[in-house]
Amino acid sequence: MFEFLQRGKEKFLLLEIAPKRTSGLLLGVDKDKNIRLEKFWEDFSFKKIHGDPLKALRKRQVIASANSDFVTNVIAPVSLERDRASAERPITLPELENLFAQAIGRMHAQHRGEASKHLSLDELDTVLVGARASDYKIDDHLVLNPLGFHGKNVSAILELTFAARTIFDDLKEFFKAREGFFFTNLPRAALFALSRVNQPPLGLLSIDGGRSFCFMLDKTAWGHSIKEAKFNWSLGGIFEAIARGLSVSPEITFAVYDKFLNNETSNHFSNSLERTLKPEKEKLFAELRKLNPRGRIYVHADAPLPFNYPVSVGRAALDELPTEEALRRFGFRLEEKNWPFSKSETLMRLAPFFEFYFDKSDSEINRRLRRRLHWLIQ
Repeated sequence: MFEFLQRGKEKFLLLEIAPKRTSGLLLGVDKDKNIRLEKFWEDFSFKKIHGDPLKALRKRQVIASANSDFVTNVIAPVSLERDRASAERPITLPELENLFAQAIGRMHAQHRGEASKHLSLDELDTVLVGARASDYKIDDHLVLNPLGFHGKNVSAILELTFAARTIFDDLKEFFKAREGFFFTNLPRAALFALSRVNQPPLGLLSIDGGRSFCFMLDKTAWGHSIKEAKFNWSLGGIFEAIARGLSVSPEITFAVYDKFLNNETSNHFSNSLERTLKPEKEKLFAELRKLNPRGRIYVHADAPLPFNYPVSVGRAALDELPTEEALRRFGFRLEEKNWPFSKSETLMRLAPFFEFYFDKSDSEINRRLRRRLHWLIQ
């Protein structure tokens, strides 16, 4: 990817697929790793763009991400046994491709139902759109690339990405393209970025309107795991508590909360509002403790929460998203002129780009596996 940027300024189209709409960012990135926002679409659709602008966008590297309403990942170790005759010969790319294709077929049959339940869809509307292999071993010996080795057993970590059929249908031509398209689970991309700032275990607390999710990344004996938990808490409880306590309209509620967060109210009023909000904060912490999280849990919410970071919750600590530290670690700089997002939102928006940039799975075997996926799409 670094060599890719050496050609000069490149442009990337980032699509973020959410339940209500798909937003788009057109980013310009130069060889010095400066990121510039070229264009932002709050409601993006290829159908609304015509002529030369559409042709130009389709030539860009497209990085699409979807939230957990539309996409889920299954990560599992696999063990591939070679037959006796093959074990005497070096492993070739066609043999490895066939072994992994068989393993993907078995995993697809085993986990498609699980993925469809997670997405609240019928199995026929749950499509396998991605597969990647990593962490190879030959007869329990770790290797970077199994090609050319002798051995009876090839083991690896396989990660399958399942998406709602609506996602696949909308982006079918990109999923079938051989290059120029990268698709990811948005929480997974965010956890990837955060893991470069802090080692797992760590988590992402996502509070979106009336829903709350906690995504947790942890190490395992065979690699890493990502767990997702939905719990019963929303920002609405904060605003309802203020409205009840003060007997004011929703508009006044939002204004009061904003002034409270910005320390623009009297001490007496602030202390009174703290008491009003305390049950909602305790409810949030109680829901989190049920998940028994560990490490740093970074918060991404539609509105600021009524406490200062970091705050301890059991064995975990809630903290704000480390956008500036992540950019520094990755070596990128933002040209902040006309950048329309908060620091927290910026990291979430850029996380899929960072995952693409540092992706190490674009090996020949993974490219071949992606081409094989069409026979599993029903």
